[in-house]
Amino acid sequence: MTRFLAEQLSTAHWFDQRRTRADLRWTPAVTLDEGFARLAASYR
Repeated sequence: MTRFLAEQLSTAHWFDQRRTRADLRWTPAVTLDEGFARLAASYR
C-alpha cells in the first residue's frame, strides 16, 4: 500500500458529466439511485 493509493482510496471521486452528456448526447442507462439500490441488493 503506497501513500498515493491510500489517498486515492480515501478520496471521493465524483466527475461532472455535463460536457460528456452535451457533446455525445449521452445519458446513463442506470440512474445513481438505481445503481446504488442494485449495489445494496447485491450485498444482501
